[in-house]
Amino acid sequence: MDGAVKNIKLRVEDLQAQLQPTNKKLKGSQRKNAESELKHLMEQMTSAQHDIDSNKGKTQQLLAKKQSLAAKLNAKKTSLEKFKSGKL
Repeated sequence: MDGAVKNIKLRVEDLQAQLQPTNKKLKGSQRKNAESELKHLMEQMTSAQHDIDSNKGKTQQLLAKKQSLAAKLNAKKTSLEKFKSGKL
């Protein structure tokens, strides 16, 4: 996902350079197409960044849950060992 965002950023930078007022290469419909593509890419980049942030949050939640479950499992194993050895 990060690679896709980097590609979008590169394309956005390229389009922004083409659309600079000092750059007179794009005229008429070419300029409008570039502006439209730039707008679309900015929307995609925003959406992709939101997805990345959301996935990072979910990853953190899952890691916390994994740690909690691992701690519970270890406690159960310890309790079972104590039970087997007659300490409980």
